[in-house]
Order: sequence, then C-alpha cells, then structure tokens
Amino acid sequence: QYKDVIKTSLKWGMLGILIGSIHLYFVPMCGALLAGYIVYSLIEEKKIKVRYLWPGVSFVVGLFGIVYVLGGFSSGAQSGAGNNLGHFSFNLNGFYNPIGYSKVLKWLDVYTEGQYEGFAYLGLGILILLVGAVVAICLSGRERLIFLKANWMKVVIALGVVAGLIFLAASPKVSFDEHLLFEFPDIDIVMKYWSIFGSSGRIVWPVYYLIMLFAVIGALQLTKRVGENRIIAYVLLFICFVIQIYDISGKLIEKHKDYAYVEEKGITLESNFWDSIDTTGYEHVAWISHNIDRRKILCLADWALERDLTMSNFYFARTIDLRSYAEAETKQFKENTLYIFVPGDTVEYEDYHNFENALSFYE
Repeated sequence: QYKDVIKTSLKWGMLGILIGSIHLYFVPMCGALLAGYIVYSLIEEKKIKVRYLWPGVSFVVGLFGIVYVLGGFSSGAQSGAGNNLGHFSFNLNGFYNPIGYSKVLKWLDVYTEGQYEGFAYLGLGILILLVGAVVAICLSGRERLIFLKANWMKVVIALGVVAGLIFLAASPKVSFDEHLLFEFPDIDIVMKYWSIFGSSGRIVWPVYYLIMLFAVIGALQLTKRVGENRIIAYVLLFICFVIQIYDISGKLIEKHKDYAYVEEKGITLESNFWDSIDTTGYEHVAWISHNIDRRKILCLADWALERDLTMSNFYFARTIDLRSYAEAETKQFKENTLYIFVPGDTVEYEDYHNFENALSFYE
C-alpha cells in the first residue's frame, strides 16, 4: 500500500516515460506489478479512493505522452503479426527447460520453434535453492499459516500478478512440452492489441526474477533452522553459485566469443559507384520501395550515416507501410534528396522509368 501517493505517482510517471522511450515490452511487466499495488490499496481501504488511482494515471500519461512525442503514433508501424501470435510464447516447462544452456539437464521439447522468446531457465544452482525454499516452507508449517492468515490478501494479490504474467506470456496458445493444452478464441479486437506484444514469452521475465529471489531467501530461511551461523548460509550460496556457473558455463563461453572481439562489418555496398557519388548539397536519402531488403538497407544506412545524410525509412521490428512512404516521396521531388529505386519493386509502377523526366538515373 502506498504511503506517499504523490511521490509514488511521480515515480511511476517517470517509469512510464522510461518504458516508452526504451521498449514497450516493459508495459505489461511493470503494469501488472502496478495493478497489484493499486488493487491492494483499494481493498485495504475497503472503499474506492481516487488518490490510489493516481499512480496508474501518472504511469499511463507518462507512457503515452513520451510515445507521442517520439512519433510512435505516426510511424506507420503495424501492431504486429497477428498470425504469429502464440508462436513466440512461453512454454510451461520454461523454468526448467535449458534449451541448450545446461551442461547437466536435458533440452526438453517445445510446442513451437519460436518459444525461445520465453526463455526463463532458472539454472541448476537456483533450482537446488528452490528445493531448499520449498523444504523450509514445509518445515515451518505453523509459522506460515500464521503469516498467511495475517497477510492473506497480499499473498492472493501477489499470486494473482504472477499467474497473470504467466498467463499473458503463455497465451494465446498455452502449451506444455510439445503439447498444446488449449487455445483462446480468435477475437479480432483482442488479437489486434495483443499482437503488439507478439513475442509474448518475454512477459514471463518478472516471474523469473521473483522465483530467483524466493529461492535464495527461502533457502536462507532453511539455514536459520540449523542455527544462526551465517557461515552455513554463505557456504550454501557459494556452492549453488558454483553449480550455477558450471551448469551454464558452455553458453557463457559461447557468448563471450560472440561479443569479446571486434569484427569487420560483414556486409557492405560492393560497387565502387557509391564512393564516386558527390553528396555535396544533398541532405536526405529516400528509399523508394514497398519492401525492405534487410541486407541492402543496412548497407545503405551505413553509407548514408558516413555522409551525414538522413533516411526516409529503415529496418524495423514491426512492419512499416512502405508503400505510402514511397508514394509520398515521389509526389514532389526535392533537389536535396537522393532517390534509391529497387528494380522490379518500385511503388505501384514496377518501372522506375516513369520518373525519367524528373530525375537522372544511375544503375
């Protein structure tokens, strides 16, 4: 429950601004936690007080405000690929399925190839601590009952938030191992906005961290039953840390090799023609196409960047309506713009010679 609603509202507003300017997948992750706090505050007061809704309002205003300022509502980006919704979901075996990260545990089957997006393998060391945490709960049955009786509302809401995050991450096609357990009906309006978070498996990450915290704290509680000697707790944590590192050491080495060395760019514009272009007097590059060839546009972006030129479009995670952009660029040609046409893929025309009277072409 919030003690200082004004300060809390300001903090959530700032968080909304950070999320909107970093990555929108943090919206459901943080939003679920915020919703839990708001619900608890309202239930604890036993009546609806508008001031407890302020953090939510501040969060939404900060989020949508910064997205608007950054042009998120006018980018032309579509919400996502609705047909792929569920392909990049969380498999219910995800907390103990290493998908190649473990030296000890077996890689388990999944329902779709894209469920690596829901990667949440806890690691062998944390799994051992988790067992210790469960044992600690079982041994302190009476104490836990007293705690649950006094804090049952907090526990129910916390479990509701965790269950909600897992539900969102695993949906709309909920699967366990290679089996599809059930699928939610395809309701257009729901899927339209749900598909904004097409890689829904990522939404499970907060639960992943909460389980880790629970495992560590719970296991330490178990050591207290042995005695108050902190050395036992430190030794336990160190042993599990070593096990954890050993378990994922192969993947750690692999990732180190991937990122430890600077490599030359793998793809560049091959023709010497690009070096011969005099860009003096030009400020902008227009990509005239209704399609983006990732390799070509990355090369072109490097070329434009080196010459301090802006670009009309680029490679995004979400589909952009390139056709409307391309048509807008060709309605009125500008002297300070270089136009890049892709043969056989040029707006509606298929033949860029329609523009021969207005432009000088070089192949």
